[in-house]
Amino acid sequence: KYVEIIDEDPNTDRATAEATTSRFMAKLSARGLRKPLFVALESPQAETASNIDCVAIEAYMTLPFDQNNIPNAVQSMNNIIQARKDSVIPGKCIIMVMQAYDRNGYITNVDVMKALQYPAYLKSFNDSRVAAITMFAYARPGGSRSHPELKAIHQEMSKSLTHFNG
Repeated sequence: KYVEIIDEDPNTDRATAEATTSRFMAKLSARGLRKPLFVALESPQAETASNIDCVAIEAYMTLPFDQNNIPNAVQSMNNIIQARKDSVIPGKCIIMVMQAYDRNGYITNVDVMKALQYPAYLKSFNDSRVAAITMFAYARPGGSRSHPELKAIHQEMSKSLTHFNG
């Protein structure tokens, strides 16, 4: 349904994002393929590109944080997500990128990791701007392969996501 262009350079500007997506769209068009959605990551300047339909929000905790205070970590995550959602310009849809792994071994408290799964889901539910939630859950080390106790949470979220926003 869409192609995701991931640019994790916080310095990517609007012109670069537009040029990159335009070149890619020209290649797709030459092959007779339809225009997909495009996603920009990490760069508020790139998110303003006119030919990017969707903006990805990384629902990740800023490291380091207190892993012994789960309510504080969840509240901080809620604040991060809300601030990013509020910054997305009108007319662009949102893809939520959920923190579904241990950040390369940094998050050592599995209970905190479980708790951090929910804010992205809950802040996406019934928000018509949110088109999808992406989870680096299995393929990335530190996800549900390394922490099988996360698998049930990810499966339940995945099942309910098929009913997202109508």
